[in-house]
Amino acid sequence: MPHYMNEDRELIRNIAREFAEKEVRPLAAEIDKNETFPINLFKRCGKLGFTSINVQEEYGGNGIDLTTFSIVVEEISKECATLGMCLIAHAALALPILDVGGTVEQKKKWLTPLASGEKIVAYCMTEPSGNADPSTWTCTATKDGNEYVINGTKVFCTNIGAADYYIVKAVTGEFDRATGAGNTHFMVEKGTPGFTVGKIEDKVGWRGSATGTLYFKNVRVPAENLIGPFNQANTACPQAFYYEMTSAGACALGIAEKAFDKTLAYTTARVVKTGVSFLMNFETMRTRIGEMKMDIEAMKGFVYNQSTMIDNGEIDMPIIMLLKPYCFKTSERVCSVAIDLHGGIGVVRETGVEKLWRDAKVGMIGGGQYDSLTDRAAFMMGMAMAR
Repeated sequence: MPHYMNEDRELIRNIAREFAEKEVRPLAAEIDKNETFPINLFKRCGKLGFTSINVQEEYGGNGIDLTTFSIVVEEISKECATLGMCLIAHAALALPILDVGGTVEQKKKWLTPLASGEKIVAYCMTEPSGNADPSTWTCTATKDGNEYVINGTKVFCTNIGAADYYIVKAVTGEFDRATGAGNTHFMVEKGTPGFTVGKIEDKVGWRGSATGTLYFKNVRVPAENLIGPFNQANTACPQAFYYEMTSAGACALGIAEKAFDKTLAYTTARVVKTGVSFLMNFETMRTRIGEMKMDIEAMKGFVYNQSTMIDNGEIDMPIIMLLKPYCFKTSERVCSVAIDLHGGIGVVRETGVEKLWRDAKVGMIGGGQYDSLTDRAAFMMGMAMAR
């Protein structure tokens, strides 16, 4: 048994695997084809206890840790990376902000139905100017009596439309590069006047994740909808970043494992040379299959070493920052090889191999672009630009 596994996690893995194979797999192609948000599957995840990380039972959670959640995401992503990423956006990215920074009243009102999967949340940070420089952000929240008035636009937000609640990071002061101050989190509920769900993007991969644009025009929210410390949204909840990067790596791992399984099955069954030999009998095929497995095991070690460390309170920020870009780049490579080894049918949608590649490719950009994250990690390790 791997170092990160125990009897409880093995039980949850088996539950997640059975759910993924019996309930998710039959719907995955339809979700991808029609860009359909998998709301019924999401609700089932809630019933199974897969929609929160480290949330106490009194607030709707079951206390599963990051490692266990990552195992669940890995299994689900083998069949549908879209559902895996919807869970990550909800449980890994948004919920920790409420769990760490929310008041008791806020947790009872919002965290409880979200942690149980009864309700869905979206996190709204990215703006048209991008994520790299918060000083360029223009979505503002201005105090007006006992309310805040939000104006601006957010883009590439996941779970929108399907979400009941939206955690919005808004400008509330001048951005301070030294401390990260200048932004605050607010809860905006679906149906609030002035709040509009815009275009859902027609993406290459992660299709059905309901990723798109949100508009805020004089959106008024009560002052008690402010979550966490004022002006400190950029630094108040690092757990959300740890959880997102790590579980995203698990999603990439699941995609790659599915590509490997499909490729191994195909190359051992495919007969060539007028029926006298199998693809797997060629040394080149065996070499590339072996390389795929090496990549997968490296990803697995990276994901679960970091998840275990984070669960134990051991934080290495640059390494956590490198986890998602490494895993999705590696997953994309594995899936590309899978297409090559399948030959002509590798690019046929019906086989599902090209879908795995598309999902892995989007992962190199969604949730933090590859070069941006690796550059930031290098800077944090002391590799500043030469003068």
